[in-house]
Amino acid sequence: MASPREETRRDEKLDANLALDAIEKERQQIQDELHILDAKRYALRARLNGRITICTLPVEVVAEILTLLAAADFVRPLRKRKLGWILATHVCWYWRSVALNTPRLWTNLDARLGLRWTKEMLVRTSNNPLTVDISHRPYEVVKALCEPFSRIKSLTFTHDKFQMPKWMSFLSVPAPLLESLELEAAHQEYEFSDLLLPLPAPFLGNSAPRLRSIYLQCVIVPWGSPIFSETVTYCRISLHDPTEPEIGEPRELPDFPTDEYSHTGFSDDESDVPVLNDDADDEQTQQNAPPALEAGPGNDHVNDDTEDEDGEDGNDGEDDNDEEGTDAMMAFQWSSGHSTHGLVHWSPSELPSRSELLDMLARMPMLKTLQLDHAIPSVSAEAVSAASWARKVALSHLTMLKLQGTVEDCLALVPSLDIPYTAYLSLRCYFEDADDFMGDPIHRLVNLLLERNQLCETKKRPTRSLHLRPCGSQGLTIITSAHLTDTFNRGGDSTDYIFNLELHQDDGAEWDRALAMTEIMSRLALSSCKRLVIAAYGKSLSPEEWLDILRTQTQIEEVHVTVAAMAFTEALADGLEGQSTDSDTPLFLPNLKILAIRKLDFSEQKTRGDELFWKRLLVVLEKRGKRGAMLDTLNLPLSKANTSNVAKLKRRKIAKQVILCPC
Repeated sequence: MASPREETRRDEKLDANLALDAIEKERQQIQDELHILDAKRYALRARLNGRITICTLPVEVVAEILTLLAAADFVRPLRKRKLGWILATHVCWYWRSVALNTPRLWTNLDARLGLRWTKEMLVRTSNNPLTVDISHRPYEVVKALCEPFSRIKSLTFTHDKFQMPKWMSFLSVPAPLLESLELEAAHQEYEFSDLLLPLPAPFLGNSAPRLRSIYLQCVIVPWGSPIFSETVTYCRISLHDPTEPEIGEPRELPDFPTDEYSHTGFSDDESDVPVLNDDADDEQTQQNAPPALEAGPGNDHVNDDTEDEDGEDGNDGEDDNDEEGTDAMMAFQWSSGHSTHGLVHWSPSELPSRSELLDMLARMPMLKTLQLDHAIPSVSAEAVSAASWARKVALSHLTMLKLQGTVEDCLALVPSLDIPYTAYLSLRCYFEDADDFMGDPIHRLVNLLLERNQLCETKKRPTRSLHLRPCGSQGLTIITSAHLTDTFNRGGDSTDYIFNLELHQDDGAEWDRALAMTEIMSRLALSSCKRLVIAAYGKSLSPEEWLDILRTQTQIEEVHVTVAAMAFTEALADGLEGQSTDSDTPLFLPNLKILAIRKLDFSEQKTRGDELFWKRLLVVLEKRGKRGAMLDTLNLPLSKANTSNVAKLKRRKIAKQVILCPC
């Protein structure tokens, strides 16, 4: 039997337990009241935010703002990326709901965002057309992007040459919505720059009814493929990697190890993947959002649980060890004998025949831009019938034609194309021998330009620009157009005729090219030339020879000497000096308004030669001014001699405006 003292202690413990229960119950009641207050606070904040101007914008306006932000926030190659426009979707619950219900915001898919975000964005796109960019990513990411192939509107596919064959099955299905296609088989080493990837037939299931733009880099589509159809307006085919040395030029090959070497050109490691920054709502956003839009799988993001151990959000851990991608990486091993996985080396036999190319172009009558880089039929590789030589393909809508190949192949193709006289024509020709610069090929090239210019003159739309510049060790680029829009940043449809000569050295093969370029200029003798640009032309001609050429260019209004060209500049000074104050003597370059001499080479004459030349030039220009032919602008290099004469130049009738520019 318990003593009275023990009973008292037991009663005290019971009373204490009852008191604790009461306290806990009271705490729970307070918590419930706080939850009610929080709900009211969220509701009041939502009502308050609903009165803010940006939260009352129409749905269409908010969607357009987000669309513009998304379009401006582009992917930067080889960098981690956070999509800044995603933050704008967290302004408030209203903006967030608009974003999630605007599928077009999520239709621009980039493989560098990783597998998880690729799948999430595909869900958000609903059934809208997709713009897909695939570059050097693991197999699972590529597979996820290509599964909805029937919805792809624009596809850019850039991958390693040795990895692309395993994805060719994705490109064999019909593409009913495809409008733009870019395929590039890339590789980082010179050794493999001339390897080409033949694409299997049927390509795109022989069905791409909306295709308008085609760009193929180091891949070969069957030349008779139906994708080359009347809907195509842009076609560029390049069978050589533009980042590598030109075909036929010396190559500096990398030093490979003697043992087997895994050579892939990319890594499957997702740690270098640009990541999407769609961070969970921060504290302020949570305060602004009602409880119903609390972050969760149904409403928001993959990002709530995408924080990886390395601290990078959005990277896909499951891609880091992609077995199929890793196996593919190891499929090519560098050794004494290596597999090329069905790739073929560039050679004339891989080019289309003349009839195949003309048939392909005939199926694309709406072409506006055509560019063929090392994809022109080789004249020496096939026997061409007389009927094939006589055949012409009409491309009446063409505005730009760019050809790159041997001079013989370019000259054989151009006459077969019936293009508008206003079209921009660029020929990047390669000569097999330096002697060809002064042989039959260059004469045929000049005749081609003469015929084109005569046609333009007949149409009363003279050629307005002609540019010549060297390319590679045995190449020459010729650009001619009746509409100058992209050179010298002048913009618009310039009415100037520009003859541009560019040369970087004065000896060796450059000398032959200089003579060839001079041959073109002297034979054309274009009377419509208004703007003459001489760049680093050096000693290719004597001052007397330059003077003879300048006398034929009676319509020149501007002369620009951009780098050292003493022979030309002396010829210019001689011509100007030959005119006296006698009004009966014809003016030399009578329409000259702008003279710009940026830099001269006085390596032999030193400073004294500099001073004498400029004094002589200013004297002859002053004589010209006295005959009422004062220049509008005189642009001279900043030098001690010219600086000391600035005050005199302002008083003498030489030019309305004198500008001194540092060299």
